[in-house]
Amino acid sequence: MKNLVIDGKFKVKMKTSWEELTLEDFYRLELWRETKEQDLIRALAIISDLPYEIWNKSSYGDFKHIVLPAMVWMSDTPKLRRIRMKDEIKIMDKLIKIPKNAEYETLGQKVAIDQKIAKYAEQYADSPTCAAFYQMSYAMAVYVSPLISEKDFDIEHSEIVQLEIQGMPFFEVYPICSFFLKKYAASTKWSVLSQSRNLMKRKGWSILQNLKNLVSSRRGTHSQKETSQSTMKY
Repeated sequence: MKNLVIDGKFKVKMKTSWEELTLEDFYRLELWRETKEQDLIRALAIISDLPYEIWNKSSYGDFKHIVLPAMVWMSDTPKLRRIRMKDEIKIMDKLIKIPKNAEYETLGQKVAIDQKIAKYAEQYADSPTCAAFYQMSYAMAVYVSPLISEKDFDIEHSEIVQLEIQGMPFFEVYPICSFFLKKYAASTKWSVLSQSRNLMKRKGWSILQNLKNLVSSRRGTHSQKETSQSTMKY
């Protein structure tokens, strides 16, 4: 994390590596990458704690000389398949071991994940990235929530765990989410998981390809497009 000051008064905390992104940050950037406009200000709001509206009115000079150099890490490509899955992870102050055999689930867990996977596929049919985000985070939550609570599976608790997972470091939870989703997929049809399957197969991508050209084309101008700063755009 890097502390910057723009316009001489706005203090900004900027993320400076892929390791600092949360699972939600990563998928929000993926949504941004998929848009035709690729509103650069929206990307800035995702990797910082400064709202879209402030970035929109900020100095282009400060962006060019102060902010842009701090974004150089985004030109690299994260190799998703190279991310190693940890044997254990700390969630909600609880250190748990990741079960290698996901077939242990109770009937309650199986029914819950079946319903959630189908729900997300239908609800976000026009946004595969959103569907994948929710399917993957819940696939992990449904399996680890009983390990965290040390009680019988409870769907409400699994939803709380899902929110926690979405806010955790991407590099920590992505391989675990992927692992559990693949385990689930092995025992069901891929039809409702097509969105997640496509993302899971990617080797990686560069979020700010041709960043200099993108910035140059927007010199002196800012997009007026409205966007949400606290949640994914659905």
